[in-house]
Amino acid sequence: MSGITEKRKEGFVLLPYKLMKAFNGRVLSPIGALIAGTIWSFSREGKRCNYGYNTFEKKLNVSKSTVARQIKEVKARSDMHVERHGGKCSEYTSSFALGDGAYIDFPLFLTKTFEFEGQTVKLTPSEQLVLALVYTETKAQSGHGKLVGGPSKISGMLQGAVQARTVQAILSKLDELRLIFRRRRSINAHRLGEYVANMKAFRKIEKACKKAEKRAEKQIPLSKEVIDVNAKNDWKRYYELKRDNAQRAALSYENEIRSRFPEYFQKDKEYKMAELAEVKAVMYEPEKAFEFEEKKKRIEIERNALIVRFGIVPERLEAEYYCSCKRCSDTGHLPNGEQCDCYSEGGGL
Repeated sequence: MSGITEKRKEGFVLLPYKLMKAFNGRVLSPIGALIAGTIWSFSREGKRCNYGYNTFEKKLNVSKSTVARQIKEVKARSDMHVERHGGKCSEYTSSFALGDGAYIDFPLFLTKTFEFEGQTVKLTPSEQLVLALVYTETKAQSGHGKLVGGPSKISGMLQGAVQARTVQAILSKLDELRLIFRRRRSINAHRLGEYVANMKAFRKIEKACKKAEKRAEKQIPLSKEVIDVNAKNDWKRYYELKRDNAQRAALSYENEIRSRFPEYFQKDKEYKMAELAEVKAVMYEPEKAFEFEEKKKRIEIERNALIVRFGIVPERLEAEYYCSCKRCSDTGHLPNGEQCDCYSEGGGL
């Protein structure tokens, strides 16, 4: 982890690793961590962060409702002590102590939609966070640093704000977009790598975003076609955020159960192995299928007994349990490809 200099550069937010650690079993989402880091960056040493919801919306490219919800999550952390001052004016202070001096240097232009190598790129909050981590590690050692490790290690560095399987997909996507480079490929390349940020691309994107901001200041009206495309992209991102939140909630419950009742997961593993053995027997040794079926039933009874004993809710281990729309599982589309009712009701195109 990189050490920090106390100076905060314009257009960047300092996001402490320590701030992303789980507190009372709750992990901040990537957006929540970014909002918390923004408040901390501007309110250190007795100062105040005077960002209102409108400013957060503009700087981080998120909706006001998301800002309000995430600030509520941040304020719930007793290690943060965020307070709002003033009447209509939003001013926040924070007593959070950095301690170990390690942080992610988060470029705010990553939250924008930008053009790169002929593509229009809009990163999700999880993708932004992983890319900012690679960027921070690359800047270390006078610009010759690198991020070393596989998805599990990187997820650990991010304190679980992004799950390992999601990290793996994100690294592949960023590599394809040429926003990062994978320097070394081993036999298990999907699990181990050395990643460096494409610093030339970062400079080009930052410059383009600044030009776009200047053009926006002139208040040039957008065409209806552009507005419709932006709305559709925002709606897709809305569903991505909902799925991300559902996966984090399921993982949080799984971690809680693993720490309190590890014997349940051992029995669940035995059940799944027995289930697989039964399928293989049906295919290759039909005469033994009954024997494997009985073994599976016996293990299932033992597993169900543990569920009752410990008060476990198996459905909560799946992301679908936390989805607000059970028909489409917060994807916006039904299995047959048609748009779900929740999509049109929410204003999607």
